[in-house]
Amino acid sequence: MAISSIAHPAVTESSSLTEYSIVVMEGCFIFPEFAADKLDRASARMLGAVSDKLVSTLDSFYHQAKALVGSDGCSDDDEAPPPPMSDDREEFGVEGFQSMAERASLLDDAKMETIVFGKILLVHDVTRRVLENQKLFNQVLRDGLVLYSSLVMSAKHLHDPLASQTLSPLLGSIRELSKAIKTSADRIVSCLYDSGSTPGMLEHLPDDVHVKLQECAYNFGAFREEWIEDVMTGGNRLQGMRGTNAVRLYHTVYALAMFAERWNTLESRLHNRNAPVELVEAQLQQQQQQQLEPAQRALMVLRSRSNIVQQ
Repeated sequence: MAISSIAHPAVTESSSLTEYSIVVMEGCFIFPEFAADKLDRASARMLGAVSDKLVSTLDSFYHQAKALVGSDGCSDDDEAPPPPMSDDREEFGVEGFQSMAERASLLDDAKMETIVFGKILLVHDVTRRVLENQKLFNQVLRDGLVLYSSLVMSAKHLHDPLASQTLSPLLGSIRELSKAIKTSADRIVSCLYDSGSTPGMLEHLPDDVHVKLQECAYNFGAFREEWIEDVMTGGNRLQGMRGTNAVRLYHTVYALAMFAERWNTLESRLHNRNAPVELVEAQLQQQQQQQLEPAQRALMVLRSRSNIVQQ
């Protein structure tokens, strides 16, 4: 131990306290860690986790279905298939709810920072949009969880020949959705970790990604409507398929359409190039309400067929 520490303990204690105070002051005013920045990073981690999980699952689902029905005409048919699909629904769900709790705990402080520092410091537009669209972030997470669970369940029944053949027209869209989500997520996550400090990061996102997401959402929705129409008119498109398999695949197509639409909405809101999220949500709710009654009737028909098959 140094001699000065023994001879002058009071001076040493006072000096240590002063040094600690200086460090605290520096932390508060020179290198602050804002809740808004934490919210940006927490939102980025969530989107990255959802993207990674769904991209790998969509790729596995695509390759599994393609192996059963043959080539779908995609240019990358020779690409090595991904590892077999794993069932991590419980773990994925826990991580999702932990993310929701973490981001919720940051909201109040982040709002105050935006109000206070927005007038005297630069609060980046991306940070404001992340804060304003936390409800939409949670909806993307929820729809991602639903889609992942649906893909895992449906993949177990693709060996039903009619099931895989029925989905074959959608394989190209499933593959394109996976690519679009990965490209979009990589750009958004990088921007959020940067808290929007580098101008133009989202502006450099290729427009064809936005268009591709819209196309995928449309293709899934149109396929679903055709399926409902076939069931309601007594068509034979699903004749011979177990009713339970038909219900599962119907849900998967619905989940694909909803996730593609929701992700596209979030990407557009962060890019600030689309209608207000309230309007988008109202349009989605209207579409769902319009489709709800025929969809419910179609599901009743499918379930009745399932009961007949089981009997």
